[in-house]
Amino acid sequence: MSNHKFADVLQSPGEQDLTAHVSFSDLANCATQAGAKVFAPLTQAQFLYGMGLQERVARLTNATTPTQTRDIKTAAARLTAADQMGELFKVMVIAAQNTAPPAPFT
Repeated sequence: MSNHKFADVLQSPGEQDLTAHVSFSDLANCATQAGAKVFAPLTQAQFLYGMGLQERVARLTNATTPTQTRDIKTAAARLTAADQMGELFKVMVIAAQNTAPPAPFT
């Protein structure tokens, strides 16, 4: 995706998003059968909050202009809001069997 439109994946590599619909259950089953450990999918909002998004926003807005503060908070809301990207995107971890659960999968 580029500018909210479909784009050729080979045009401008690194400057556009690659998006795919993933069957997390199929992916988890394949990974488990291959001997990996799977940490169940979380929503993007759960993942980002678990990784400290609120603290990061607070730190970033500690010494910013009102416009910069608004922009940072708007961006964080877009990433986590249920009606935007927060529920639509998911995060799953596939790791070696002896791997401890990474934050925020604990």
